[in-house]
Amino acid sequence: MKPYDFYYDHPVREWPFISRGVYTVIGIVAYGVSKLLFRWKVEGAQDYLAAQKQAYRHAKKGTILICNHVSVVEPPILVSFAWAHHFRLRPLYKIELEKNRLIRWLFSRMGGIPVHRGEEDLKLIKRSAKLLNASDSLLIFPEGTRVHLDKEPVPFHKGFAVIAKIAKTPVYTAAVTGAGQILPTGKKLPRPHKVHVLFGRALTLDSCSNHKNSSAIEALTKAGEDSVFLLRETLRKQYPGCQ
Repeated sequence: MKPYDFYYDHPVREWPFISRGVYTVIGIVAYGVSKLLFRWKVEGAQDYLAAQKQAYRHAKKGTILICNHVSVVEPPILVSFAWAHHFRLRPLYKIELEKNRLIRWLFSRMGGIPVHRGEEDLKLIKRSAKLLNASDSLLIFPEGTRVHLDKEPVPFHKGFAVIAKIAKTPVYTAAVTGAGQILPTGKKLPRPHKVHVLFGRALTLDSCSNHKNSSAIEALTKAGEDSVFLLRETLRKQYPGCQ
């Protein structure tokens, strides 16, 4: 087994004591720094948090959270939000980031899992299902990349729906606004800006089964995409000027 594969393949509770300590330190730092700089506020997460508590306390399956992706700040905000509520949210990230050894080490210790974009990653699917069955939860950005402008249409990838089908677990949706102002296009240094996060309801294959002329996976993918962008529009109306 490669050194990092242990962290990718095992739930956080099975990590060595020191590694779990590092995970806790990363959670504390990410929470404190992100709260200070971005003053993020989470709304509508009651159902999601209730599901996570059930999974953590009673060794039930974890869930999948999907979200739009504008900036590098969404992962630390959502992961530290989960840490503050005593459950493990493991972000999927593009494997290209592993070219930097420090980033690879840091991401592996915060529970991250690398993704081969643009191809069906069978190892990732099996790995994700195993972690969900062990009560860890996943954070997935179905756009597959940061999307800075609305005029950059990026279709949702169906990977999250495939994993949900195999693991038989629900998909929760969330949207983020305000992150677009933190590192605007053409700027090299981030700037503080308040970030808003809004959670939606759980989606399951059964809840999407009434979509005609679509497979269950395609229907869940489309339902997830519609929900995320509806949540985003709701935030934009509530907080004008936030992208």
